[in-house]
Amino acid sequence: MYLHFFNLREPPFNLTPDPRFLFLSTQHEEALTHLLYGIHERKGFIEITGEVGTGKTVLCRALLERLDKTVSTALIFNSYLTKMELLQAITDDFGLQPCETTGKGYIDTLNAYLLGEFAAGRNAAVIIDEAQNLESTVLEQLRMLSNLETERGKLIQIILVGQPELRDKLATPQMRQLEQRIAVRFHIHELTRTETEQYITHRMSVAGAAHTVTWSRRAVRLIHHYTGGIPRRINLLCDRILMTAFVRETHRVRAAIVQWSAQELASSWQAKRMSWLRRVALGGYVGLGILALLGGSVVAWRSVQSAWYPRVVDQVSALTRNALSPAPASLPLPVYEPASSVAPMLATPALVPPSLPQEADVDLA
Repeated sequence: MYLHFFNLREPPFNLTPDPRFLFLSTQHEEALTHLLYGIHERKGFIEITGEVGTGKTVLCRALLERLDKTVSTALIFNSYLTKMELLQAITDDFGLQPCETTGKGYIDTLNAYLLGEFAAGRNAAVIIDEAQNLESTVLEQLRMLSNLETERGKLIQIILVGQPELRDKLATPQMRQLEQRIAVRFHIHELTRTETEQYITHRMSVAGAAHTVTWSRRAVRLIHHYTGGIPRRINLLCDRILMTAFVRETHRVRAAIVQWSAQELASSWQAKRMSWLRRVALGGYVGLGILALLGGSVVAWRSVQSAWYPRVVDQVSALTRNALSPAPASLPLPVYEPASSVAPMLATPALVPPSLPQEADVDLA
């Protein structure tokens, strides 16, 4: 809808894993280097992990474009597979037809294929995305596949790509045999604020218009604050920002547009990223509330005590005088002074929450 207004050829912030839009930050480039190294050096098992939305899937597709014809690949996206389904998916991607549809038939066919590729100087790699969903029995099957090797190197390279839960699963005692075989590891972190700015500029440039939209520095800072540097979240928010700017007929993205767009998304992850200044202020308000409740309870107790205590003393004195009236003399009851009311609450000045530093909404050069 907003493409013509911003002179764009295509939407710059789509959620599809298009390798053309891959932003090679320092860590993404390092992750890709680890993958290429592990494959070409026949390291066997390679592990790539990262939080949800950090660009692992698009990195896998970019890897396929970087590999030449000397490397045969099988890409598995559905990780909810049984052992037999995994063997079938791998042989199907390699274009193999086993003579027997049994576990032994699949493995024998795969082994013969890999030996032929190795003899011809070629390599083979299996890439499994969302590997944190693999069952323990399936992971054990992959470990057995890694035994397909010669004295000179591994016949197949197995790349496990998944969320941090994959590391936790491999760290369990029953997975220690597989965990010890992983020769190459890399974890992808969130983008920094500077990388977030570069990420936005990169995707706008690939879409055909790097300078038709002006992003202020405070707007970029807020985008990084709301998204935490997660590329998928940046895509969601920036797409909504462009729509808001289009509705307002402006080519300048200011902080107000970012805030409005973030409120429209109404995502749960926005509320989680509260600045420490706001947390301090909130803690101060809570503390004052607790003190007010305690002080009010003390005042209320003193007020009630001062109201009923003298009356109780008077009633007890009267009853005692009536009971002892025939006696020649009665002992005087002790006189109790009513408890004095508590002084007014401490005159503590109200806690004023610290104000966030106001940053000038300056356009990026």
